[in-house]
Amino acid sequence: MAVTFIVNGEKQDYPEEIKTLEQLIETVKGKDNRVVVEVKVDDKTFSELYPHQSRDMLLKDLKTVEIFSQDPVEFTNDFLKQAPAIVSNIKQGFETAIKLMPDKEKFKQGYDIFAKSVEALIALRGHLHNSKDFLGDHALGLDDLWSDFEGVVSRLVDAQKANDTDAVVSGLKEGMVPFLDRMNKELSDKFN
Repeated sequence: MAVTFIVNGEKQDYPEEIKTLEQLIETVKGKDNRVVVEVKVDDKTFSELYPHQSRDMLLKDLKTVEIFSQDPVEFTNDFLKQAPAIVSNIKQGFETAIKLMPDKEKFKQGYDIFAKSVEALIALRGHLHNSKDFLGDHALGLDDLWSDFEGVVSRLVDAQKANDTDAVVSGLKEGMVPFLDRMNKELSDKFN
């Protein structure tokens, strides 16, 4: 049985040689240089549990695949408009870590939130960097901000190496939170 294949609300055919979900997604990406923003498999949002899980998913085992894609410039503009809210959420994560880490009983929970906030910030930085590919010079201008960030990170790394929770918390309060406030303001001023 052939899978029902829908792109942006329109039912479509796909070449017979395509056998896996990954191949199907790559076909949509390659067509008109689109950005895949969501994939639904059998009416459920698909998110890989491990890298290239979609490569292991055979189309013959699926009923429906629905893919939503956007023009890269449109996607980037939408992302940049949402970026200040993303920064606010990341900041909230760091502020929660600041509150929890000094408490010995809540340290692990606080540290986990700290680590997840760092991961989110790294992903945000990657997305902001990639936006330059689609918007050219318009997306530039955060370089000074990122050079300030290097000092914040250096301070936090030194505090972690010294196993000094107070210094980590201080680095977050005095370095990371003000950095995120500046980032939020710059993104809001540029893109909203």
